[in-house]
Amino acid sequence: MNSSTQRGRLTGLAVFAALAVFAMPPAKAAAETVRIEIQIRNTAALTDDYLTWAPAPARIRLVPGQVPLPDQLVVLTNDPPQPVPEGRQAPLDGDVLFAESVRPGQTATQETLKLILPGNGTWRSFVVAGKFGRPSTRDKDAVIEVHLGSAGGPLAGTHALMVRIRKDAWTLTPLERDRFLRAIAHLHFDRNAYLRFVNIHDEAAKGKLNRDTPQYWPDQSHGMAGFLPWHRAFLLEFERALEKDYPDVALPYWRLSERSNLFTREFMGANRIGGGEEIVPAEFTPSHPLEFWEIDGESLTRFAKDRTSPTELSRFSTESQSLGSSDSYAGFRRTVESNPHNNGHNWVGPWMQNCMISPKDPIFWVFHSEFDRLWAKWQWQYGRFGTAGAEPKDYAPVGSYDPNGAGCKDPKPGCTPLGHWLRDTMWPWDGTSGPGVNFGATRPPQRYDGQFPASAVPGLWPAAPVSPRPADMIDYAGLAADRQDMGFAFDDVPFGAAPKTSPRFETEAFQLPSAADLAPLGRVVADREQPDEIRALALRRIADVDEATTVDRALQILRDPHGGGGQLDAEAVGLLNVQMMFTDEGSRRHGEIHAALRGALTDPRRQVRTAALGSLASHHDAEAVRVLTESLAHPDGALFPAAEAIRALAVAGIGDHAAVVRPYLDSPDADVRAAAVTALLGDAASQPRIVRAIADRSEPFAARDAAITALARGVPGAAQAAATLLADPGTDPRLRARAEAAVAFRLRASGLGEAERSTLNDSLNSKKETRR
Repeated sequence: MNSSTQRGRLTGLAVFAALAVFAMPPAKAAAETVRIEIQIRNTAALTDDYLTWAPAPARIRLVPGQVPLPDQLVVLTNDPPQPVPEGRQAPLDGDVLFAESVRPGQTATQETLKLILPGNGTWRSFVVAGKFGRPSTRDKDAVIEVHLGSAGGPLAGTHALMVRIRKDAWTLTPLERDRFLRAIAHLHFDRNAYLRFVNIHDEAAKGKLNRDTPQYWPDQSHGMAGFLPWHRAFLLEFERALEKDYPDVALPYWRLSERSNLFTREFMGANRIGGGEEIVPAEFTPSHPLEFWEIDGESLTRFAKDRTSPTELSRFSTESQSLGSSDSYAGFRRTVESNPHNNGHNWVGPWMQNCMISPKDPIFWVFHSEFDRLWAKWQWQYGRFGTAGAEPKDYAPVGSYDPNGAGCKDPKPGCTPLGHWLRDTMWPWDGTSGPGVNFGATRPPQRYDGQFPASAVPGLWPAAPVSPRPADMIDYAGLAADRQDMGFAFDDVPFGAAPKTSPRFETEAFQLPSAADLAPLGRVVADREQPDEIRALALRRIADVDEATTVDRALQILRDPHGGGGQLDAEAVGLLNVQMMFTDEGSRRHGEIHAALRGALTDPRRQVRTAALGSLASHHDAEAVRVLTESLAHPDGALFPAAEAIRALAVAGIGDHAAVVRPYLDSPDADVRAAAVTALLGDAASQPRIVRAIADRSEPFAARDAAITALARGVPGAAQAAATLLADPGTDPRLRARAEAAVAFRLRASGLGEAERSTLNDSLNSKKETRR
């Protein structure tokens, strides 16, 4: 086609288009010629198009063209809602609300918004916010429609965004759940950025175990006022680390007193049910993002509890009890940290039971998101968003740390230490480390990389790197004119404060007993005529309100050889661990409690021994290691069965004791064999034996299943063994699926050698041939 013919055809098309527009109704013709541009947070970037219930600035304009346009009346609406799925109360797609402008402390409330857009392309500002009760379930599923003339007028443009909200884990769609899991796995396995969060939490808390020594430093994140603001900052930094590559992910939360879907193979890992605090592996579906989770060479384990038992769930205070406990921050924080927080840590597994290293278990983030939610809901209920210190009920203690305060120079500080006062900066984001002017001002010895990072999204806190204070973490939604929104919200906590004219929550009667009320509870605990379950319940009730009495009563129970049965003594062991880990009283009496827990390791009742072992294993306790190795070296009359002893030793630290476990690689008991395989994955002397088990049909299923983890860990020879397994047409489908997942996992590893990569790819190809 020559150029003149081409120009003629194009001219003809233009005339046809003009005639077509001329023939249209005027409104529709205008919609065909008008181009609309919307910017959320006033930037063209799509990476900041994520909303909560808080208001966000936005702007809209007619895109300038060659021919000036007349001013246009437009109406902003949501796109039509999707059908409500069975079992749900609302559509799965998000919705937004609009406003021309809002005052501080208010958010958008209009379902539609009329605006006049200048024909010259000048921007017109407006405000948009997520519609409470209509969060998104997938990225950019909330669509703003722009109609000409009226809400039912011709559609002139759309803009997709996301109402990204922290939700009850129970309500997540499979897509939301899996994106969250993949984000965590990506942070750990691909970016190698997860362990930093474990180390920070560890350093923040572990100084309290060295009380009365020069190595002591006050707990930066537990047991005092800073508990909630410190963890709010910690959660926010972690959530933003996930969102760097998974921007549609928000942290879900877990209501501890209610039945949960977390402890399933599809979500955070199931556990078999057995002897309470017995340590057992977490179990996942094949190809689950957390299937090969490990930290420092240790695989993820949990306690063998029935997570659906009403008796077990009754250990935790309900939401209404927490919210109704006090209208002052000090009382609320004390209650929530005691129960459900402390009880929950002690309930999950050995990593979570040790508050210092608890983020090793990825369930930590769902767990702690709940306490941030409870704080946010309590703030909404009572309007507790003040950051200036004018109202101590908003946060206490107000002011800053005074090194000359009473008790601050004592090696056992009797004052609230640095970092917990309203205007103190919080470690590790303030760049401090080591000794301070006195004991109350001492910080952990480890210094981390700088301040809390600036938000990647314009307008969200912080605009620049900052050393956050408790005061900075209170107004998370930016209600005050001088405060920035932090970019998170919860599905059941509206923006702002509850209207003073509206009814408060219907809370259960939950008043903390006075000191005088503890006496009758103490008498119940001491009464041998009472059933053990009643005495245990009374002891738990004391633990909710009084640390010193809890320690005294629990120690009395363990010291009385005829004072009760195994259930009561096991309860005392668990509560002593909680006190030692999380309370100031427990820290002061650490040596006394630790000795009692060690003594319980040899209690004649297995239930008590197992509870003590669960408490001590994650601390790498030398006495626990001695008892475990003794049980394995002399199985006749051993205090702990072999499988339980091996799994606990893997948590406590095998170190130089691998030789005592190696013989169990050939145990006739499949469960023992599997435990030995998992425990010895890092033992070079055991690895050839473990690798052989992968492809050996004579090995029990459990041992081969455990041995496949050697492939994910990159154990020499495991790739070839997996290739043999996958090429075998008689391989159990469950093993095949797990081996395929391990191959895929290993292929993502950095620094993979060409020979191993080739073997892994060949194994996948042989798998396809076998299936044909």
